[in-house]
Amino acid sequence: MKIKALFSLLVLCVFTGFKPLEEEDKPELIYVFDPLCGWCYGFSPAIQQLQNDYKDKVTFRIMSGGLSTSDKPLPEEAVAYITQALGQVEKKSGVPFGEKYIQLLKDSKNSYSSLPPSIAVSVVKEMNSDIAFEYAISLQEAIFHEGMSPNDDSTYTMLAQKHRLEEEVFFDKFNTALF
Repeated sequence: MKIKALFSLLVLCVFTGFKPLEEEDKPELIYVFDPLCGWCYGFSPAIQQLQNDYKDKVTFRIMSGGLSTSDKPLPEEAVAYITQALGQVEKKSGVPFGEKYIQLLKDSKNSYSSLPPSIAVSVVKEMNSDIAFEYAISLQEAIFHEGMSPNDDSTYTMLAQKHRLEEEVFFDKFNTALF
């Protein structure tokens, strides 16, 4: 689990040779994160600042991963480890976690899978790639600060409304096998 946490902490910057025609002169930065990674959430202000400061010089892309793909609730040991680690993330990043998130972690009925939020980010990238970073950060805030479940459609309905996405189109794509 520590290896996964360390891997998720890394911000992978890949300057590739592929450059879209309309952005020929810009290098590309790919931010690899996981929607359920607390360190990624803690790092979100830094990645937002980086994007704001360099959006005219660098093409930013986001890629979500699969830290956890289980459809089962977290074991008690994992909940204890994550709860303890949240204090470290808060201390180092200054980004607070909400009490409702702690309750969500401890909920024995809640599965802890990165798949639904990762699919949501992929759908948003397809619908409107310009808001993908903003959406991903809002998604993590909904989960980690507000304690909204990544397994509940109401989380994605709220985010679709917030980001002015067509809900029906979003859920049609979200529920297909393409993602």
